[in-house]
Amino acid sequence: MPKPRQPAYTYTPERPGCLTAYVILLWIGAAFSILGGLLFTGLMMSDRNLIAVGCLGGPLIIALGVFYIFLGLGLWRLKNWARIVVMVLQGLGIAGTLLELCLLLYLYLSTSSMYGYELTTSNCASIASGMVGLVVSGYILYWFATNGLYFE
Repeated sequence: MPKPRQPAYTYTPERPGCLTAYVILLWIGAAFSILGGLLFTGLMMSDRNLIAVGCLGGPLIIALGVFYIFLGLGLWRLKNWARIVVMVLQGLGIAGTLLELCLLLYLYLSTSSMYGYELTTSNCASIASGMVGLVVSGYILYWFATNGLYFE
């Protein structure tokens, strides 16, 4: 049986600049997460009442940073599993932000008539930042969903 012919040229797409920027920001976040976890653990261990919090919370924050490093490596190497993980995490972030915005609006609408609750500057800022977060997360999700050809 003859061997199938190999193509003369195989196309390997280059990593887009926006993906490179995303990975670099992911690694910066990982570094802050790891350093913050170490600092959190050290601060909690200095108080006898908070040792349990430091033993549990610090390693969780550090583990999140390590997860970001591996996710960034997967994206850097254009692995499809990393693209799928980013899409799932962005989808969960969108769902959480929508829930937060609905809760803020519900609290405003339900308590404004009973307690004279007014929409303050901090509430408006929370709603505005939530909407900006929705747009950014939505665009990231859209980009990863439509640019699967870069990933193997």
